[in-house]
Amino acid sequence: MNLALSRQNSATDTAACPIYFDPEMVTTRDRQGNPLSRYRDDVWDYSASTRQKSKRLYHLTEFTETSKGNISSRDGALASLVMAQAKALLWTYICLKNKAPSFGMIYSVNVTLKKWAVRAVAEGLSLFQLLENAELVLAKIDAENAGELSTTSVLLKALYKNRVVYGISFDLDKIQKDLYRLRIDSPGSQQTPLIPAHIYSSILASLISNLEEIESSLERLLAAFAQSRNATSEIPEELAGSARGRYRKGLLESVFDYAHELGKEPGSGTVHNFLCSRILDCQTTLIALCVAFTGMRLGEALNLPRDSLVSFEHGGKRHWLVRGFTYKLENGEMRETSWVTNEIGRRALSAAQKISAAIGAKAAVESREAEYPLLFCGTPSEYSRLSNRWKDKWTELVENVCPVVSEADMSELERMQLGRDWELTGIQVGLRWPMRAHQFRRALAVYAHRSGMVTLPSLKAQLQHITEEMSMYYSAGFQKAASLVFDTDHFSHEWSAAKAESSYFGYVLGLLLNDDELFGGAATWARSDKVKESSVSVHSREHGLELFRRGEMAYSETPLGGCTSTEECKTSPLSAIPYECLKTNCKNLAVFGKRLARVIESQEAVIAALAASDQGSVEHRLEVENLQTLLSARTKLKEAPANV
Repeated sequence: MNLALSRQNSATDTAACPIYFDPEMVTTRDRQGNPLSRYRDDVWDYSASTRQKSKRLYHLTEFTETSKGNISSRDGALASLVMAQAKALLWTYICLKNKAPSFGMIYSVNVTLKKWAVRAVAEGLSLFQLLENAELVLAKIDAENAGELSTTSVLLKALYKNRVVYGISFDLDKIQKDLYRLRIDSPGSQQTPLIPAHIYSSILASLISNLEEIESSLERLLAAFAQSRNATSEIPEELAGSARGRYRKGLLESVFDYAHELGKEPGSGTVHNFLCSRILDCQTTLIALCVAFTGMRLGEALNLPRDSLVSFEHGGKRHWLVRGFTYKLENGEMRETSWVTNEIGRRALSAAQKISAAIGAKAAVESREAEYPLLFCGTPSEYSRLSNRWKDKWTELVENVCPVVSEADMSELERMQLGRDWELTGIQVGLRWPMRAHQFRRALAVYAHRSGMVTLPSLKAQLQHITEEMSMYYSAGFQKAASLVFDTDHFSHEWSAAKAESSYFGYVLGLLLNDDELFGGAATWARSDKVKESSVSVHSREHGLELFRRGEMAYSETPLGGCTSTEECKTSPLSAIPYECLKTNCKNLAVFGKRLARVIESQEAVIAALAASDQGSVEHRLEVENLQTLLSARTKLKEAPANV
């Protein structure tokens, strides 16, 4: 990344607009590697790296919102400076990592950047002057907007990264901590609410009922749609004027009757638009079913190709895969992936395929918004994306399939996440459940995990998560969620029993039969003479298995050894190394000496690399702090056992 060619420290000295990067530098390329956009351009073209409808990034070219109304000549120079700084900071953010972020993230950061640019001009400051002032940032930021809080934090990190180039200085740690506190308190930063068991079952039942109606009427609806779309082209060329209208009306007489059966009122628009609206109703239900029975993100569902559904044989049975794309696993780069679905999911996707094929049979236009026929396409063409009107259809779907929240539902929510103000997310007794597509991912993670039949690695693969810790975060609260498996003879009960045995044998191999050096409260307790000599202890296979089956003992592996907690863990699920447990010398902690040594060696290598390339950065200081925790824990654990 080229360094700044000039630098500006004061908003009052704006005689010359600074040039932070080479104007001819290439910012985006096509798929053959040819330049699409250069730094000097007001618009950067990302069409080669995204399949979103919006593929262009528009930079600031003027300010239409200032507290001063008309911009004076001095303000005009200030605006030019702010625009130059905004573009430079965006490019700094894009180049912050080895691989560029996804276009969606870049777009979101650019939106936030524009807000700060407008605020800077209104304050009579340069953009960099505003962002380095912690008090002003906290005073001007929209504390209710979780997205703005997050993207502002990212921008400040990029600004700090190039602080020498930009000639500024500020305390990044302090302002990041303040922003973090605001994010924690922001309603939008709360985890997606889990759909209570009764509401979840009711929604799925209603969606399946809608699917049955769609399947029974889809053939006739698509035939009417095709007839309506093709009517004009079937009128003989020799007819003219009113004769053409009468002929077309005759062709569509059966279509008018069918539309009347569906509820079309006279004078409420054209019959073709009415049929398109009914098709969109069907597609909205099918999207909900697709997300509910795969766990995919909404954007991933809307990008599915028409031929996404495939089957395979396993264990003498036919299973179904949905093949599509995700941007979440490879630093924003699109990657092919797949999701498993069941028979309901297959039926929903098959119905969507029929709709897409009917639209593509003789498209009204040849728009190419997508590179391939879409599964959920707009009615103009199999390559066009859904109209934004589908969001209004989603609101209608909520009214049709979501039950009213009861006191029992609220009690269930409180039990799973005590103290959360549910009214802030629109959840109140007496109102319909405010269904969002993303809730289906959380519900799938929680109830699948609660069944005892689905492991975290399986959830990681199905939900397209980068880490198992993210899957654990999604399924947080599963211990207190209702079980949707009601049959006492269900296989999940056998699975749970086998899981207890597996946990017990992991404990035996990890703590009782392990000759390596062991630290921590759990290891000390297991190897104590009192436990060894007891006639009823974990050292007896019979009694040990019984303790694990009753849930009085548990064991799970960690990167440092193991954990014997039988309760919900309170540490951060996003940290692979249990640093908090090490700091508090948790009584459930078991540390294997060899593993701790390897982790310390790895941590020292990470710090050495950061010291060479990024001495004093936030990342470097955090990694140093983590190393100190590891070293201190090793000393403490060797000196004295934890309290048990």
